[in-house]
Amino acid sequence: MENVTLVKTNDPARYKFYLKVTGPVEKIMEVTPASVYLEGKSGEILSSVIRITPSVKYPFSLLNIKKLNNTPIQAEIVQLTGENPSWQLHIKATSDEEKGFYEVLEIKTDSKYKPVIKIRVSAVFSASEKVKP
Repeated sequence: MENVTLVKTNDPARYKFYLKVTGPVEKIMEVTPASVYLEGKSGEILSSVIRITPSVKYPFSLLNIKKLNNTPIQAEIVQLTGENPSWQLHIKATSDEEKGFYEVLEIKTDSKYKPVIKIRVSAVFSASEKVKP
C-alpha cells in the first residue's frame, strides 16, 4: 500500500512537503458478502447470511449488534465452532407493504484494530401478484 500526504509546517525554509507512506496491509477479517440487497414480494420473508471470519493472526469476538435505523430488518449473530472461530450474521426482513428499507448494522467487536464492523442492508418489497378470478 502507498499513500501520499501533503504536510504543511511553520518552517519558512520548508513550508510544505509531501510525505509518502508505504507498507504492507494485513487483512484483519473477511466479511462475505460485505453488504446485502434483498428483493421480493410484499408478505414474503427475505433472508441472507453473512459470514465474518477473523484472520488467524488477529482473532476477535463479536459482542453485539446495533441497528442505526428503525426498520423491520432483523439480524442475529451465530457463532460457528471449529479450528478458527467465525460467525454468521443471519439477516431477515418482511413487510406487508410495497416499500424499501435501508439499514446499517453496527457490530461491536473486542478487536483493537476493528472495534466496529458496519454492514449495509437494503430490502425492497414489490407488490404481490394478485390472482385473477
